[in-house]
Amino acid sequence: MNRLATFAATVLLASTLAAQPGHASSLALQWSHPFGMPHIMDDVPSTASVYGAVDHVISIFWLDYNSPSIPLSPGRYVARVRFRKTVDTLGRQPMTFSISDGGSTLATSELPASAQPVGQWVETHATIFEVTATTGPITARFGSTNGTLKRNYELDSCTIRPLPFVIPAATGMQFDNVGFINVEASSETESGQLWRASYPDALTYLNGWTPDYALPMGTYAVRFRLRFDPETTFHLGGNVVTATQDLWLRCTVGGVSTDVITAISGLQPVGQWFESSPAIFTVGLGQLCSFGLYNTGSDPKNGYSFDRAIVTPMDTGAVALVADRLPSIGSSLTLAPFAPNAPQQWMLTMLAASTTGGTALGDGRVFALPMDALVILSLDPSNGFFSGALAPTDLVGGSAKPVLTIPYEPALLGLTIYAGSALVSQNFTQILGLSAALPLTIQ
Repeated sequence: MNRLATFAATVLLASTLAAQPGHASSLALQWSHPFGMPHIMDDVPSTASVYGAVDHVISIFWLDYNSPSIPLSPGRYVARVRFRKTVDTLGRQPMTFSISDGGSTLATSELPASAQPVGQWVETHATIFEVTATTGPITARFGSTNGTLKRNYELDSCTIRPLPFVIPAATGMQFDNVGFINVEASSETESGQLWRASYPDALTYLNGWTPDYALPMGTYAVRFRLRFDPETTFHLGGNVVTATQDLWLRCTVGGVSTDVITAISGLQPVGQWFESSPAIFTVGLGQLCSFGLYNTGSDPKNGYSFDRAIVTPMDTGAVALVADRLPSIGSSLTLAPFAPNAPQQWMLTMLAASTTGGTALGDGRVFALPMDALVILSLDPSNGFFSGALAPTDLVGGSAKPVLTIPYEPALLGLTIYAGSALVSQNFTQILGLSAALPLTIQ
């Protein structure tokens, strides 16, 4: 194995805790519980925990762990607790996890005993809750207080991560040229509605926008969920069948607008929902932000449907990964990994044959790509088809862009491979962020 591949495998399996938005804490070192020995052995050293220690539950009827007070900015969050049943199924009981605010329960979930395989680390079900401007600091509670015997558990950590902020297009956006584009009912969207550009005459001027939103200070990614279905429309004296068009996304923060191309015509699938490439923006203290989607060129835009805008909080280590074109035989494509506010770190990009299993990290995160043979080959500088796997990030978090060269081989048609990126600290000791898997189906 070459040095770069060895580095990738070593770093991706390291037990390091990246700076994450939201909250992360150790049940052993930071949470409280009313009983100690002989029922619970506190702070047992463990290499399986990113914190270096777990609490070992020996035998107890009343298992009750409580977090310290946790301040969070307004938004929607998902919380989980990591733990495992260590020995046999005796004393294996359903575990309850709840989030509260000043005595009021915001959300609760229960992981049944059947979902706790012996010897395997598990997480509670995703517990989703919302923090508003009037919500005080929250507290979390984990355990089982139903009076049944609990035996042989290890309790590790709690993570709370922000969920995307969703703006339904039908109720949260306005478009010019209403009549050519209208709100319709739909069973394919969460809101039950969408904006659809459909009219006998051509809609050439497509321009939609949201109202202003007040978001907490921070860096965000915004993208749109949309689809295109060709339509026959009247344009320039005759009927034409519409085709995909480049779409631009406008972010306006504090009165200053930035425009980026968010959906390249040649990369848009036809007849299915997809999400556009993200645009990254940063909100300062007291700034309002809004988002727009447009193409005001002369070609018809009939056939587009718009579901929602998705605004995702990003931290230093969040990684976005996009391709500049569809992969096709006999051509090259460029991948563009980006991590906002992460200057002078390292970006490691690789390819994999599947996403089965991924790669579990020691801190509970899972990298979307497994360490398969294609990963190792893609990290070999002499492979001849993938270059620029490791590159430093620049002053804004971008890096040199890896290039995938696909030979002209018809046997490759329809093959799907996957790309993924990891942001690594300057001293190569921490994984600061991970991208989702980017599927690349060869045309």
